Amino acid sequence: MRISTNSTFLQGSYGVSIQQSLMSQLNVQLSTLKRVNTPSDDPVAAARILDISQSDARNSQFIANTKAAESALEFSETSLDRISNILIQMKETSVQAGNGAISDENLKQMSKVFKASLEEMVAVANSTDASGKYVFSGTRSDTPAYSMTGNWPAITITYEGNNGQKSLAISDTRSIAISEPGSSIFGEGSADAGSLFETMTRMAALLENGRTGTYPAGSYEQELATVQGGLESGLQSVLTGQASVGSRRLEAQNAGNLGEDLSLVYAKTRSNLEDLDIPKAASDLAMAQMALQASQLSFSKVQGMSLFNYI
Repeated sequence: MRISTNSTFLQGSYGVSIQQSLMSQLNVQLSTLKRVNTPSDDPVAAARILDISQSDARNSQFIANTKAAESALEFSETSLDRISNILIQMKETSVQAGNGAISDENLKQMSKVFKASLEEMVAVANSTDASGKYVFSGTRSDTPAYSMTGNWPAITITYEGNNGQKSLAISDTRSIAISEPGSSIFGEGSADAGSLFETMTRMAALLENGRTGTYPAGSYEQELATVQGGLESGLQSVLTGQASVGSRRLEAQNAGNLGEDLSLVYAKTRSNLEDLDIPKAASDLAMAQMALQASQLSFSKVQGMSLFNYI
C-alpha cells in the first residue's frame, strides 16, 4: 500500500498536536488546581458546576437576608421588652394610686413620674435601627412612628406610620415580616379610644387631678379601674407583639443555619466536580511529556525518510 508524503506529514503533525494540546490542558489544570476550567474539559461536569454555583449564589443571598432579618427582629424584640418593663412599672403606679391613704399632692408627684415614663415609652416607640430607619413606622421607616404635641394636660400622641410590614425572602418559598407597625401594638395614638396611649394619657390626667377631678368613667375609683384594665390590655398587646417578633427571629435564625449547612454541601459537591487530583495530574503530565517527545522523534524520523536514501 502506498502512503503519500502529504498523508504521512498530516498524521505525524496531528499526533504531535494532540500531545501538545493535552500538555497544555494539564499545565492549565496544575496552575489553577482545577480539573474543569472550560466547558470543553468536561461538558457534563461544567453544566453541573454552573447550576451549583447559581444555586449557591442564591443561597448566599438568603443567608444574608436571614442575618438582616434576625438583626432587625432582635432590635424590635429588645425595644418591646423595654416598653413592657415600662408598662409593668406603670401598672405598679396605678395600684399605688388606688391606696386611699395617698393624698392628692402625692398623686401629683406620681403623675410627674408617670408622664416621664410615658415620654420614655414614646421615645422607644420612635427607635431607629443602625441604618437610621424607624422601627415601628410600618413601611414609612423614614418617618417617626409617633408625634407628641402640645403640653400637659392637653398632650396629643399621634401615629404617623402606616400598617405595612417590611419583609425579606429567607428561602425560595418563604418570606418573613421583619417589622411590626406600632399601630398593631400601641394603637393609633391618644385619640384612639381604648388604645395604649389613650389609656396612658388618661392615667396621667387622673394622677394630676386627683380624687376631686371629673372623669369619663365617673368617679376617681371608676376611672382608675378603667385605666388599670387598659394598661393590662396594653401590656398583653405588647407581650403578644414581642412573642410574634421573637418567633420570627427564631425562624430566621434556623433558616440561616440551614442555609449555612446547604452552603457546605454546595462547596463539597462543587469541589468533587472541579478540583484537581494533583498527584494524578502530575503523573499524567510526565506521561504526556514522554508521549510528546516520542511523537516528535517519530515524526522527525518519518520526515527524514526518502527513497533516495536507498539508491
